[in-house]
Amino acid sequence: MSPQRIVLWALLLFTGLVAGAQASPEPQAPRIAIVIDDLGYRKDRARQLAQMPYPITMAVIPGSPHDHYAAQISVEHGQELILHVPMETLGENRWEQGLTTQMDYLQFMQSARNLFDQFPHIEGINNHGGSRLTADKLRMEWLMPELAWRELYFLDSRTTRLSAAAHAAQKFRVPHASRDVFLDNTQTEAAIAKQFDRLRKIALQHGEAIAIGHPHPETLAQLEKQLPALIDEGFELAFCSRLLRRYSTSK
Repeated sequence: MSPQRIVLWALLLFTGLVAGAQASPEPQAPRIAIVIDDLGYRKDRARQLAQMPYPITMAVIPGSPHDHYAAQISVEHGQELILHVPMETLGENRWEQGLTTQMDYLQFMQSARNLFDQFPHIEGINNHGGSRLTADKLRMEWLMPELAWRELYFLDSRTTRLSAAAHAAQKFRVPHASRDVFLDNTQTEAAIAKQFDRLRKIALQHGEAIAIGHPHPETLAQLEKQLPALIDEGFELAFCSRLLRRYSTSK
């Protein structure tokens, strides 16, 4: 091989290596979504969350005393708004007016539509309670086409391991996700901090994780501490809508 051809091949090889190095994607930071449920009872706590300089998915209970205020302030401050829809439980809890297994199709759909129509800026919904209703395959399959038509996602709070929500969402091509961690089942800052550590581990293992909390003073105090720490540690904070399982477009 002539010296000129050797030089040419060397140049081509070097150019290819550089191009390959430039094309290598940056490793993606593990993503965490924080969802705060039960909003609509305290204006001050909804306002505190909405004003945080971090992405928070705010889940408002329809029918709560300040539901529209919480929804409005969420949108005004650029947070993500979802509806925390009351659903029937296995226990004796009497949630706010919501969806039950005693409803026939027309009652169920009318109730769901009435709830959704009140909040035109929602991006999705999640279940408030729902250990009985989300396990009801039939009613989950009634709900999902309505969400698909409205282009809403479903976040399963996973109040029961028997939930049929994910299967129904996939069937009707509804973007969906499931909660990984409850932050504040035990309402002390120490316990909540431990749940944040668990959240970190899940996000590092799977690349992403979703936490659900509530507007308790202890939870809000931990959010103020933990969220900037997560960013410093290299995690990406994101709205829940960025961590969804999308339906396949292949037939």
